[in-house]
Amino acid sequence: MAEDRTAIRGHRAWRITGTSVVALAVVCGGAQTWGLVVQQQRTSDRSYPVAATRVHLDTGSAAVQIRPGQPGRVLVTEHLDWTVRSPRVETVFDGDVLNVRMRCNQVVPVVDLGCGAVIELEVPPTAAVDGGGSSGSIDIKGLSGDVRVAATSGAVQLSGLSGPVYARTTSGAVRATGLTSARVEVHATSGAVDLGFAGPPHAVAVGVTSGEVSLALPQGSGYRFGVDRGSGNGHIDPRLSNPASPDTVQVTSTSGALSVNPVDG
Repeated sequence: MAEDRTAIRGHRAWRITGTSVVALAVVCGGAQTWGLVVQQQRTSDRSYPVAATRVHLDTGSAAVQIRPGQPGRVLVTEHLDWTVRSPRVETVFDGDVLNVRMRCNQVVPVVDLGCGAVIELEVPPTAAVDGGGSSGSIDIKGLSGDVRVAATSGAVQLSGLSGPVYARTTSGAVRATGLTSARVEVHATSGAVDLGFAGPPHAVAVGVTSGEVSLALPQGSGYRFGVDRGSGNGHIDPRLSNPASPDTVQVTSTSGALSVNPVDG
């Protein structure tokens, strides 16, 4: 009888030990699998022999970079990373208009399991850009076409543009350098606006609810300034002020510092 109880206890101990080993194997295997999942990345590129005249963005949380390329070609490079499901990037032409769209295909929509994309575009130098994203950044450089972009919480970076510019953000910053655009309009709810010009603009309009505004305008140029401000420090270099000028700078700010100075050098 004692031998039977000993055998039963041994059998139970074996079952407990065996169950623990199986559970440990499942946990370890799951951890290894998750480790492999979180490392998933992919880079790809595609070339299209199309003289695109406009790029329309609907890119969500993706970071977008647009650069001038060859006149009759569009090059798209995608850098994707994800944990469970790969982001989906669509590039569809409607005539000479390139539509770029990115979406994260999450298993559980309310849970962020990791989904990211960087989309690099090389387009004809004269192409226009419109549309935008949500939390993704937008970086555009060296184009001469119209640029009209919007972001919710992502930053907008502009450089070396010569066509008309309109940019809007909710909580992201708008920064520009080397602009030669005649007309620039920027609106930000709670983000900073920092604009640098390489050529004198004809009309600049900036509207900010809460955020700093900094403008760097070409030396020797003069503007009629219209400023409607609430709280915050303000400075406009008097060398840039010319009440008789046909060129205008309008700034509306509820809260935040204002700085307007000549471009250094």
